[in-house]
Amino acid sequence: MSSVPSEGVAPPRRRFHFPHSFRGLVTFWNTATILLFTIAILVGLRYGLSYTMLREEDKLLSDDAAEIGLLLDRINTRREVTPPAAFLIGSVIMMEDRALFRWDFVQLHLDRKSESHADRKWFGQIRAGDGTVLARSKNIPDIPLPAAGAIPPNRQTVGANRVAHRRYQLNRLEPLIIDVGASLDGIEEDVTRFTQLIMVAGLLLLILAPLGGFWLAGRVIRPLAIIIAATANLRPRNIHERLPIRKTGDELDQLSMTINGLLDRIADYLARHRDLTANAAHELRSPLAAILSSAEVALHQERTTDEYKELLGSIVEECTRLGSMVQQLLLLAESDAGRLERARDRIRLDLDVLKAVEMFRGVAESHGTSVEVFAPQAVEVTGDAGHLRQVIFNLLDNAIKFTSGGFVRVEVKSDSEEGGVLIITDSGVGIPPEHLPYVFDRFYRGEPARTRLATGGSGLGLSICKALISTNSGSIAIKSEAGRGTEVRVAFPTTNDR
Repeated sequence: MSSVPSEGVAPPRRRFHFPHSFRGLVTFWNTATILLFTIAILVGLRYGLSYTMLREEDKLLSDDAAEIGLLLDRINTRREVTPPAAFLIGSVIMMEDRALFRWDFVQLHLDRKSESHADRKWFGQIRAGDGTVLARSKNIPDIPLPAAGAIPPNRQTVGANRVAHRRYQLNRLEPLIIDVGASLDGIEEDVTRFTQLIMVAGLLLLILAPLGGFWLAGRVIRPLAIIIAATANLRPRNIHERLPIRKTGDELDQLSMTINGLLDRIADYLARHRDLTANAAHELRSPLAAILSSAEVALHQERTTDEYKELLGSIVEECTRLGSMVQQLLLLAESDAGRLERARDRIRLDLDVLKAVEMFRGVAESHGTSVEVFAPQAVEVTGDAGHLRQVIFNLLDNAIKFTSGGFVRVEVKSDSEEGGVLIITDSGVGIPPEHLPYVFDRFYRGEPARTRLATGGSGLGLSICKALISTNSGSIAIKSEAGRGTEVRVAFPTTNDR
């Protein structure tokens, strides 16, 4: 039988579909990329080899044509050839008649060169401008030549042969044309052999590339498989476990660190949710117990009308307290879910503060606390009017509650950077530095001295203030010293910041 985790969630089954799996996609693209680049390189090499060999053949033919030209020069100047006496007379006459030139010697040279370069099927000839052939090698193929009087190109391909042409001026006679060429069969054979090698290499690559790509893809995604397995085993009971970091600094490590960061935030959220649930249950238990106790007392025996009224008044008071706490919890829940609606009202912050101070002045006097207000100018801010008034009431209530026989100073001003600023300073008991980072936590009551002064509070006041201020794009900061009072600074965007 297959086991199912205690949470009731079956572990994911590993399925592998090559065309659609990440490993299959990596293999496909890796293989396709390698094949395309390799084929492009091999084809480029093939054409590069053909081009290089053709250029090399052209160079050899140009050198051969130049060599024949030098031979003609040597014969003409008699530097290396000593003809018989009869030729000495002819050598003078040849200045005017090309027929008296020693073409038999040139013919011999062409025949010898064609024999020594038989592997290239070399051939050569010398012709006049009118097309008359003066000398040619024995094995010259039947190739079409340019028309008489036409200027041939330096090099050209004629059928299966490569031919180079060179113009030569013999004394004062018309220019001669030196034609030398060689067969392209050797080049074609070499290129064909190289093409066959390319095809064999491409076939091997076609077989090996997918196998190598599949193996490499497996090594690449192995850390990803570890991440998948680790995240699949995460449960609320082991939410503090984290993915391993290989310390390579690559994208997979960054993914693991990102998931670990997400798990940290989830764990923190769950911890705060558990604390909130436990604290809410504790806070709700007290008024519920008081309501139940009052009801049991009322039902235990007959009471007078005044006694019933007193018991019902206690029940109403506890229900009111319970309803207020429920409303506060609902507001915080909406804030966590991002569902708090924010209005864009234009609010006179100074007037709202003055009204709130007048409302709390009687409470302050009952505590023996004096309240001073400094609002020298009109300060207009934007936001939700109801949220802003609730923030002012909560902060004033806290300041008066924790100050007995001292003073509370309220200041409203406009700041070019912060906007509309509300500063509430009291000379109360203050907050020790070790408790200051937690004052915005829900149900936080602080040290016993402050808890005694805050009788009847739920510990949600500052949490609600921060949620409402954040919703309205404001900020809140608290400075405090134990025994020396507290300063709360709140900033709201002004109408100019819209």
